[in-house]
Amino acid sequence: MLASWLLGTYGDLLLRGALGEVGSTVHMCMGLTVLMILLPRLAWRLIDQQPIPEQTHLGVCEKRASTIAHYALYVLLFAVPILGILTQFIRGHPLPIFGLFEIASPLSADQSLARSL
Repeated sequence: MLASWLLGTYGDLLLRGALGEVGSTVHMCMGLTVLMILLPRLAWRLIDQQPIPEQTHLGVCEKRASTIAHYALYVLLFAVPILGILTQFIRGHPLPIFGLFEIASPLSADQSLARSL
């Protein structure tokens, strides 16, 4: 996650020309990898029995806060790569799948919407 964020945030500043294309492809592959790891992890989380939480002096408030934070992290782990894919499509560019093939953009190019995403 950290490497993908760094490439997405600072890749344009560090990598120019052909290296920029490679950095962009690596960034997209990292995002796809996050999705590929997250799907079985979520299935495992739903299937496997959770351990009984330790009792703390914070009680119900701590349990609710930790549950909300846990679900928020899962939502963000899904949302960020999905928004990246949508941005790629809205730019009118194909989505490279690990350098093996590309998925053509099903959306028409809209640069202002892509910048907003």
